[in-house]
Amino acid sequence: MSFQSINLPDSIVQVFQNILKNDRLAHAYIFYGKAQNKKEAALEFAKAVNCTQMQTDSCSECFTCRTIQNGNHPDIALIQPQGSVIKIEQLRELKLKFHYQAPAGFTRFVIIEQAEKMRLEAANSLLKFLEEPPSPIVVILLTDQIQSILPTIQSRCQKIRFFHNSL
Repeated sequence: MSFQSINLPDSIVQVFQNILKNDRLAHAYIFYGKAQNKKEAALEFAKAVNCTQMQTDSCSECFTCRTIQNGNHPDIALIQPQGSVIKIEQLRELKLKFHYQAPAGFTRFVIIEQAEKMRLEAANSLLKFLEEPPSPIVVILLTDQIQSILPTIQSRCQKIRFFHNSL
């Protein structure tokens, strides 16, 4: 897979490629909007950042790309609501998991689906995590409802709006 294979608008692909080409990786992003491919884009972004073969996209062939694609990479964490909310315990487990230094040359990724479903205490725990990241790490919040994300969290994230591709 690559950015183009998940049917992203060219403008979003360009944003990702510029981040990679110019080495301007932020520590936190919010992917927001009604488009349904935000999770796939987040995984492709994690692959592209850590790909051992390519610079501005993923090759989908190297060991790193394959393990991320298959959901088996230990330094890529996906958080989903448990029941109807994201709980503080989930973030505490994440902090414990990523307490130690990342492998050399690898940037960890945390992808939080339906981020608007974080309880207040979970959101505050995430805020602390964003302010003091343990090692090279990128947090990506996925949401259809950016207005439901705390303003203090939004202010620490780069925002990328996803919209339906008109093709």
